[in-house]
Amino acid sequence: MQIKVGNFSDRPLSGWAVQFNKNPFGLAPTGSMLQLPEVAPNGGTAQTLLNLVANSQTQLSGQPPANPLYLEVAIKTDLDIFYLSIGYDLSAVLMDGGPITPSAFQQSWQSAPVQTTKARVLGQFQQRITPEMLIPRMRQYYVYFVTQMANPSADLLYFSASTTNRFTIYCELSLQRGGTGLQLVCWSDALPILPIFQSFLQEVLRVRWQGGPPA
Repeated sequence: MQIKVGNFSDRPLSGWAVQFNKNPFGLAPTGSMLQLPEVAPNGGTAQTLLNLVANSQTQLSGQPPANPLYLEVAIKTDLDIFYLSIGYDLSAVLMDGGPITPSAFQQSWQSAPVQTTKARVLGQFQQRITPEMLIPRMRQYYVYFVTQMANPSADLLYFSASTTNRFTIYCELSLQRGGTGLQLVCWSDALPILPIFQSFLQEVLRVRWQGGPPA
């Protein structure tokens, strides 16, 4: 995580430290001190990289994630403590671990509890997109291709993604053949993450969902 600070007071700032509030994915800094020098007054700036770990047991809030995702962060200096809300992308808490197997996907997809409904939304690409274009794009953001099917009007692509706190997201993307339409159907054992995943794919794929972004 890159942190850039500016000092707009009339005195130098030093003694930098950071603390995160508990959050759904257990994100936490690896240390409490920020590796920043004394920052000059009246517009001085500095930046540093803050290493994070996920799924820290002491930082897990046990609450469902909000849409959009954000962290509540306190930054301490020798002058004062500053409280910030910092947004982040879903890919920051997706595992770089590859797809689940087609058989595991099928078993989970077909055995989704009847009392939970798969989230379904229609949309439009800005231009025609093929499976060969879409699969590597999804992989860049840790959403992995599982298998593919076809019917006369659409290519059906199946993907999986896993969060750092061990939830799996399953999705079916139907690409209209010869057109720019698509349908997204997704399901997870953590239902609150589904609208976040829909919004995430809206940005990743540059797609416009019907009725605007999911709430």
